[in-house]
Amino acid sequence: MLINVDFALFHWINELADHLAFLNGTMRFLAQYAPYLFGVALLMYWFTFK
Repeated sequence: MLINVDFALFHWINELADHLAFLNGTMRFLAQYAPYLFGVALLMYWFTFK
């Protein structure tokens, strides 16, 4: 049963890619650079926290 839910969720998410194609570039950017952006944000928070 859990496999069916997992499979259905997988297909639902992948079908959204067809309908929301304008997000593809944003998602690729975030997939590639999110760890660096998170690190920079963490450093900024660390040094600006009062």
